[in-house]
Amino acid sequence: MREQTEKGEDSILTRKEIGKRGEEIAAEFLERKGLRIMERNYHCRWGELDLVAAESDNRIHFVEVKTRTVTLYGAPAEAVTYMKQQKIKKTALTWLQSQEQYFSDLSFDVIEVSVIENTARIRWLQHCF
Repeated sequence: MREQTEKGEDSILTRKEIGKRGEEIAAEFLERKGLRIMERNYHCRWGELDLVAAESDNRIHFVEVKTRTVTLYGAPAEAVTYMKQQKIKKTALTWLQSQEQYFSDLSFDVIEVSVIENTARIRWLQHCF
């Protein structure tokens, strides 16, 4: 992914910067869908949650964001392996235990952000694990 600097020069973003940009795009997408972002990049001893978002009906979404600039290696969601899913579930449980709130339903989702040139395509896979 390329980005223009203030001087108008092209710069190539690092993987970390691409991932951060993808998470920002995913968060904005969820907010446009009416969800409230409760947490970004939550860390605990088990792992990390990219986004935690809530719907008005008290459903909570634990969202793993996968951003890719090329599709040579398959769909971004394919990188969310069984082991990664288990880490996300353990981390989500820790997050839930830290809350003083009840949630009526849980959803474990993946948002794929595919960036081709300067266009981002988003695919929201709800309840996928």
